Parts: sequence; C-alpha cells; structure tokens
Amino acid sequence: MSAYSMSPSTPQEIQEVQKLRPFHEQPTAAQQQVTIQENINLAIRITSIENEIMILKNFFTVHTVPINTLSSDKWEFRKPPLHVSIEQRGPYEFIACLYDIDIYGYGDTIPEAIDDLKEAIINQIEFLLEQENSVKLGNMPKRQLDFLKKIMVQNNA
Repeated sequence: MSAYSMSPSTPQEIQEVQKLRPFHEQPTAAQQQVTIQENINLAIRITSIENEIMILKNFFTVHTVPINTLSSDKWEFRKPPLHVSIEQRGPYEFIACLYDIDIYGYGDTIPEAIDDLKEAIINQIEFLLEQENSVKLGNMPKRQLDFLKKIMVQNNA
C-alpha cells in the first residue's frame, strides 16, 4: 500500500492490513473482492476523466484575428484592422471576443463567430447612440460607446 493511498489495492496489501486488525474485524473474502473491484473501477474512472481533460485542453485555444471590415453599408472602421480574439471551446464552438468592451460573437465556425461579433458591435453602437441623449449611461455602456466611437465611423450612404 503506497503512502498516498488510504485503502489497500493489491492482495498483498490487503493481507498486510488484515494482520493489523483484530480477528473479529477481518473482512470476508467477498468484502475483499468488493474492495479490489471498487479500486479497479475507481482507477478506470480516473483514467477516463484524465483522458477527457486532455481532449478538452486541446480544444480550448485562443487566437488573435484581424477584422478589416464590419461588412456593413452603414458602418466602417476608422482605422482597420480591429484585432479580436477567437476562443475555441469545442469542436464546433467558437467565440469571437472584443475583450476591451465585453462584446462577443458566437458560432459553429470562426467566420460565423466573427460575423456574429460584427453584428453585435453594430447593434451595440446603434443602441447606445439612441440612449445617449435620453438616459444617463452607466460606466460600462459609456466605456463601450466611447471605445466604439473611436474605432467606428458611420457612412454617409
């Protein structure tokens, strides 16, 4: 029995533990078999969880991608490109992130996530511009609007 394990896992370790117990506390052969089987099942489960973690670690990646256009007739960047992060959370789970102002786009592919982010950026600036004169913006919406005004310009089309 190793220094780190609390219960015996091999027949030899079980025998060592049995020598230390009084006779009336000795486990039956069936109880010994259950303990061994429980340890085997636990080892299998731990190995399975470790394998799943390794697979998930390989999926979670972050890349920086430049966006040159908003793909909009109404809005464009003042000075492209805008650099955003793309997080891959699974085989078909991508998040395009504009961390500076907490705006995100989601998609099954990188292009879908970027398109969703572009739409979210446009929707947010239009919403904040509508609200700017009618309500007092909180800290985060004000920060978002200031940032978006610096990086975007409305077309005269």
